[in-house]
Amino acid sequence: MDWFEVEELAIAVLGIHEDSDSDAIEQALADRFEVSGDQFKKIAEALIPFTVAAKSSITDNWYQGFAKHDEFIVKVEVR
Repeated sequence: MDWFEVEELAIAVLGIHEDSDSDAIEQALADRFEVSGDQFKKIAEALIPFTVAAKSSITDNWYQGFAKHDEFIVKVEVR
C-alpha cells in the first residue's frame, strides 16, 4: 500500500474533502483516532486480509481491499 492509497483511504474514512493535503489528513487522523499516518497505514494493512475478495472482470485476478461505491480505494492481489 503506497502513501497515495493510504491518504485516499483516510479521506474516505474521515469524510474530509478529497483535496485535503497530507498535513490536514495527518491532523484529522490524530484528532479523530489519535493515530499518525504511519499507524493508520499499519492498521489498514493488517485489516486487508479480513476484507472480502473480488474478481477483476478485466484481468480475472482476485483482489482484497477497502471499497466505496463498488470501487476499490485500496486493494492488494490475493495470492
